[in-house]
Amino acid sequence: MPMALHSIFATNLGTTVSSCMSKTSTRSYRNRIGVISVNCSMETTQADDRCVKLKNGNDSLEISRVINGMWQTSGGWGKIDRNDAVEAMLRYADAGLSTFDMADIYGPAEDLYGIFINRVRRERPPEYLEKIKGLTKWVPRPGKMTSNYVRQNIDISRKRMDVASLDMLQFHWWDYANDGYLDALKHLTDLKDEGKIKTLALTNFDTERLEKILENGIPIVSNQVQHSVVDMRPQQKMAQLCELTGVKLITYGTVMGGLLSEKYLDTTNLTISLKTPSLQKYKTVVDTWGGWNLFQSLLRTMKSIATKHGVSIPTVAVRYVLDQQGVAGSMIGVRLGLAEHIQDANAIFTLVLDDEDVSSIQEVTKKAIRFLRDRSTSTKMKVVAAFLLAVLSGKASPTSGDIKTILGSVGAESEDAQIELLLKEVKGKDLAELIASGREKLASVPSGGGGVAMASAPSAGGGGGAAPAAESKKEEKKEEKEESDDDMGFSLFE
Repeated sequence: MPMALHSIFATNLGTTVSSCMSKTSTRSYRNRIGVISVNCSMETTQADDRCVKLKNGNDSLEISRVINGMWQTSGGWGKIDRNDAVEAMLRYADAGLSTFDMADIYGPAEDLYGIFINRVRRERPPEYLEKIKGLTKWVPRPGKMTSNYVRQNIDISRKRMDVASLDMLQFHWWDYANDGYLDALKHLTDLKDEGKIKTLALTNFDTERLEKILENGIPIVSNQVQHSVVDMRPQQKMAQLCELTGVKLITYGTVMGGLLSEKYLDTTNLTISLKTPSLQKYKTVVDTWGGWNLFQSLLRTMKSIATKHGVSIPTVAVRYVLDQQGVAGSMIGVRLGLAEHIQDANAIFTLVLDDEDVSSIQEVTKKAIRFLRDRSTSTKMKVVAAFLLAVLSGKASPTSGDIKTILGSVGAESEDAQIELLLKEVKGKDLAELIASGREKLASVPSGGGGVAMASAPSAGGGGGAAPAAESKKEEKKEEKEESDDDMGFSLFE
């Protein structure tokens, strides 16, 4: 290739190639037992923060803050032509979007990267090659993790991607009851020390397990999580731990499979088309979050912001998440050879959301928070009411099935966790004593409404007092759960 073209490619990559001015933010964390310390840092580079350097000790990796997600090659989003896909990857890289995310389970994704990286080696200058990064995941079936087993699987990914060392290996494990994930991560650390992996990261780990992994001395640089303007759960305990340790977040689901776009603005719940697995999944998230009408209000707000800045709704959605605590990068799915969003992706780097923009978005999302709390409280009260009705019908110790039958008879929702919690709290207790205890507690509360509500409790028979006692315990549990990674009725990382 003529050098003139080499120069053009280098220029298109922007200052990510040769003129990144670094601003480093380093934080240290010593865990609560004081045995280890974790030193991670993130360097944001350039005025428009196109790239970021993830670091943990001597391990470091510079990636684009907007990452090309290749999960759509796994099927369900349209047939992928291999040649067209590789050409599309080159176009993304030429535009400065030089980081690609994949997994061993994403169909031909790792193979496509191998073909692509060889094209880069042959057709692009050396400085261009240095900026290309391939982040892959290993998703083993939980079980015994031996050194040989881990090594064999990592070697498969290295061969498919045609690299001597994986830029980043993101590890996923879905069965926390099996602590084999710690063994796997220790073996992965050994492979990193051998030079077969440059940096270690996690995918879909919750806060508790992330902290445990760090306490075991595993040099994690990032955790990939589901995070969007709708799904802000990572900004609870996860972001706090990241702030303390320097571990960073890489987000997916940030445009919710395309729901956060002009395409779904001003559509009714009955007319939308959910043709892809991502759309189907994130529509469920919307329903849990606050419903389609509230989501439309969010889209209208984001459209107003997008128009103000001359960008699109997805651009606003990604910028909003990139500005959140602990977030190093966000993924946007690429339908290689089928559709491209290079212009929108590059606009993210120069978009600056002002205080008015952020406040207007938060005004909508606060309504969703209230919706979730109201729904949770309503469901709890229905469970308590069903329990009391069962007692009134003559059942001294109602079962979960009894409560579900009563709820089902009136078309009410039933949540196993809330039913089991109530049954646990009243088990072995005298219901008459619970009523008396509840009366005393409410009588001490200076509230005009409390006494009135309790006055009707005796008509509910022996079970009336179960509500205050059980509710108190459940509220403690709820407060703790609201700070956790799994409080919206769907799995944090699906």
